[in-house]
Amino acid sequence: MTCTDINAQPEGRVNKLYSSAPPMPKERPLWQGAVLVGRAVAMAFPMAGAALLTVLVIDTLILSSWLAYAKA
Repeated sequence: MTCTDINAQPEGRVNKLYSSAPPMPKERPLWQGAVLVGRAVAMAFPMAGAALLTVLVIDTLILSSWLAYAKA
């Protein structure tokens, strides 16, 4: 294998393609800390809070339209 072989796989490695995301873990202990950090950043830096809210709104709109499209 040379440096120009971009798509080359190491020997013995299986290239698996998944059709969906892995299953949700049963225990998610870090999400509360992430929410706390997000709130602290939003309070300390108002523009960062506005950016976080904008991303959440856009994400919700995209997911809701995607879910409606997937059900159709």
